[in-house]
Amino acid sequence: MSLYKMENLRAVLGNKTVLDIDSLTVEKGVITAFMGPNGSGKTTLFNILAFLHRFHSGSLVFDGITVLCSQAPPARLRQRVVLVPQEPIMFSSSVEKNVAFGLKCRGVPPAARMRLAHQALDEVGMLGFAKAAAHRLSGGETKRVALARAIVLEPEVLLCDEPTAGVDSQNRRIILELIARLNAQRGMSVLITSHNAPWLTGLASQMVHLDLGRIVKPFAENTFSALLGPDGHSLLLTPSGPEVLLEKPLAADGPLTVSLDPEQLALLPIDPQKAGSENSLEGTITGIWLKADRLLIKVNAGVELLVSISPAHWKTQNLGPGDIVQIKITASSIRILPEQKAR
Repeated sequence: MSLYKMENLRAVLGNKTVLDIDSLTVEKGVITAFMGPNGSGKTTLFNILAFLHRFHSGSLVFDGITVLCSQAPPARLRQRVVLVPQEPIMFSSSVEKNVAFGLKCRGVPPAARMRLAHQALDEVGMLGFAKAAAHRLSGGETKRVALARAIVLEPEVLLCDEPTAGVDSQNRRIILELIARLNAQRGMSVLITSHNAPWLTGLASQMVHLDLGRIVKPFAENTFSALLGPDGHSLLLTPSGPEVLLEKPLAADGPLTVSLDPEQLALLPIDPQKAGSENSLEGTITGIWLKADRLLIKVNAGVELLVSISPAHWKTQNLGPGDIVQIKITASSIRILPEQKAR
């Protein structure tokens, strides 16, 4: 059963079209992920789906109810959907009062709303912070309180804009487990945005990829616009990204779109004697995820790269987040995408 149905939905900011969706159906009762880089239109779309912003043309149907672009959405629809923004704002009061605020606006009596607020805080593991000053929480704690503030209203639909951005691994795990539990136990429809999150492939039932406000085909992992250097002996990843010196020249027409296969990349401890060597980049480990029976290691090397290795091999490396490493880019790892023409 469909939750949202969109046809030719457009949103305009000034004279710029920021969202242009030809056709999209979001299923009810599942977790749906919206992937895309910053500026791809994810936040604009979520504000529309939460009935906070109007769209300019096209069709939007929510659970069988047509929403008109020319009129403000009915308040009864806004009560069924709650948006948790990427950077939640806390009032300068206690955590429990922040969580109870929405219930107060709905006229819930004081004793009942405080009881419900405590239940929601307990569900996100923040009950011990009930009396703490909400505006003094860490980033991860703030996101968990924001989730409590949302679920205390018992929405049918929960929209989470970048729910794990900027949080540590412990808070990320708690947030993801909570999202999965809300969907599995309450049947809550959950929509999530992320610009780069390998963990979504195991969490979401439906994946939507956005770029420049439009739905696009899924990009392969480690996909970059690239330029070849003289005689094909170097590869520049994105106009401002790092340059890879190639042991063997790459024969292709440029500019290119290339994909670096995470399975074919080698992750090595930094070796000062080999820094800057051919076919390697230096970077910092910024994230680790388990995907099926492999570990995905995210490395910031001027661009974000994913390296896939076995858990057994990872144990021998003695590496972790924050460590500086080398990524060996083998010839077999470089793939020119099909739309490009090789010479």
